[in-house]
Amino acid sequence: MEQQPQDTNPGSVEPAFVEAVEVHPGRFTLRKLHATDIKYLTRIVSKIGIREFSAVLQSEDVMGVFASFSQKQDAGEEVDVSYVGIVAITEVAGIIVNNYEKCEDDLVSFCAAVSGMSADEVLALDLDEFVELVITIVKKDDFKRAFTVASALFK
Repeated sequence: MEQQPQDTNPGSVEPAFVEAVEVHPGRFTLRKLHATDIKYLTRIVSKIGIREFSAVLQSEDVMGVFASFSQKQDAGEEVDVSYVGIVAITEVAGIIVNNYEKCEDDLVSFCAAVSGMSADEVLALDLDEFVELVITIVKKDDFKRAFTVASALFK
């Protein structure tokens, strides 16, 4: 993806480049997630509750996909395991949106940091744009990879 410079505050450890991912044409772009984003994610997870997120990995939908893939592999068929991640990530997005009141400030700060907007600009988004922003961030490949690595802790 194309990298674009982003202004940073002097002395800031925030990432200096944006990964251009168009979400709402002409509205905003998303940068690649970095280690500095863990502060937002841990606050969001702790306010919602780790059990809700770990339950995603044991949900009927995710377990059903695992079972189906296992049967296909046993039969010698090729399977696309990325689908399991898509199912899990969709559930994670639902958990975050359903628990908005518990983590509003941290979620808005996270969305602002990743999108390059201010918190006020994030809050001024139309509802559909805000939900689209949250879902798009959660579906980013780097978010999925980080979630997959972290999910190993719950197995």
